[in-house]
Amino acid sequence: MNNRRNRGGEGRGPSKPENSQRRGAAGGAKRPTFNRAERDRTSGYRSREESFNRGPGSRAAGDAPRGRGPVRGRGGTKAEDPPAVKLVSDLQLTDGRLRGEYVLASTTKRGKVTPRRLREGILRTIERKLKAKRFLDLSGGCGMMGLEAISRGVALATMVERSARLRSVIAKNLEACGIKTGHSEVSDLEAVPFLKKMAKKRRRWDLVFIDAEIESDYEEAVRFLSRSRIVEPGGSVVVQHAESDELPESLGSLTRWRLYTHEGTSVSYYDRRK
Repeated sequence: MNNRRNRGGEGRGPSKPENSQRRGAAGGAKRPTFNRAERDRTSGYRSREESFNRGPGSRAAGDAPRGRGPVRGRGGTKAEDPPAVKLVSDLQLTDGRLRGEYVLASTTKRGKVTPRRLREGILRTIERKLKAKRFLDLSGGCGMMGLEAISRGVALATMVERSARLRSVIAKNLEACGIKTGHSEVSDLEAVPFLKKMAKKRRRWDLVFIDAEIESDYEEAVRFLSRSRIVEPGGSVVVQHAESDELPESLGSLTRWRLYTHEGTSVSYYDRRK
């Protein structure tokens, strides 16, 4: 056994060189040594205990984030995010999938559009009630409020407009925005006759909008809505009116839950009791 240990090419191999032989040939420099903490930091080594304590799916500081990575366009270049649409005109739709689209309007009183800031305030308040619902605009005009509702995800937008010229404008706006047939409808009746006709047909809507500043019979329309079943239980009626006009807090089945005023124009929000 002693003979086997002494052989250089057999058994366990040659004996380890002395410390002086392990030094580099040039200048006698020592090999750099690391303690355990430095080794782990420089090599990315993690102990079994450290990996266990982090738990499954967690990341340590410095790890590359998980995910699909940057989106690449053609040629392997990084795809740029589309620029945000700037709103600079009252004739632009303010939010939703059609945000920034321009609409045609008219110089007539009925064809005017509600100012952009006021529209944003109105629709932001009822936005949660719009998704997949039925929206009725009794003051169709150029179709602005109906298009805003469609842009925000309503299932159906109904616009009531007695002017043939404005109905033509609405049709052009719907076509320009790519609104499919069945997603909108336009009536040529006035507000109150339309409501009476729809009541006989037992049609209902979830939200109703009236611009009292252009509808001379808006009070009669609101009263009819308060005693009929045109508005679904839990649905809303939004009335835009002059600040000087005082609307009642409660009317029939309708109860006002908010009054908003902006630059001389007020908006009354009513809910129908369930």
